[in-house]
Amino acid sequence: MRDEMDIGAAPSFEDCVQVGTDDYMERSRAESLRYIEAIKKKLGEPPPGARLKLKYNPHDFGTYISVVCSYDDGNPEGIAYAMLCESDGPKNWNDVVPLPRCVFEVEVECHATLTLTVEARTKSEAEVLAKAEARYLREGDITQFVSKLAFKPDGDAFARTPALKKEQPA
Repeated sequence: MRDEMDIGAAPSFEDCVQVGTDDYMERSRAESLRYIEAIKKKLGEPPPGARLKLKYNPHDFGTYISVVCSYDDGNPEGIAYAMLCESDGPKNWNDVVPLPRCVFEVEVECHATLTLTVEARTKSEAEVLAKAEARYLREGDITQFVSKLAFKPDGDAFARTPALKKEQPA
């Protein structure tokens, strides 16, 4: 089943075009498309089964436009990408440095403790992917999520990201 998460019309620390202003639809559409491009620059293209799109929302003062991440609710990568867009998307128009993909070890308790290794860009994305993977590996609900994440930067992430080069482990 398809679901979607509203990401907003512009980066969270930026003003956006307001409903009712001159040429609102044209300006808001252009701004929202620019926001989609900024998200893709920072977080990469959506995984298969997910996509960023414009949504037209009715309101008392007219229709307003927002960006949503649409995904299949049975697709863990799509869910993780939508959550990543909401939590780690661009905060302003200049916040488009790509997030490096890193390796996380995540412990998940189901009927036993599982240690899973997942590749993700953030801790929250790693948690979503690990929970989804654990559901496929074990029957039943996860009774407790042990948030013991071992962050293991991959060497290529450091090489691609100038700000991280200084901190690369020996």
